[in-house]
Amino acid sequence: MIELVLALGAAMVIGNTIAIVRRKQDKNLAQQSLQQSSRASRQTTSTLAKNQISQGKATLAVAPLGRSIIYIAVGLMVVIWAGATLLTS
Repeated sequence: MIELVLALGAAMVIGNTIAIVRRKQDKNLAQQSLQQSSRASRQTTSTLAKNQISQGKATLAVAPLGRSIIYIAVGLMVVIWAGATLLTS
């Protein structure tokens, strides 16, 4: 069971670290896709977000930095705790 907790904590750290590293690339891709859409079909950002949320299709173009840092910190605490538990038992 502790091995699973260790693996999940490590996955949180690795996944969110990758999300932070890829932020610039994801932002550029989101801007390119917005520029490629036709101006007639383009909606304002808030309208588009509201429509996506109501349809259950909302996605983030860029990972929020604060949330990612908090998840990395939580994942590190879990990894340290689970690792210490495995080593002492």
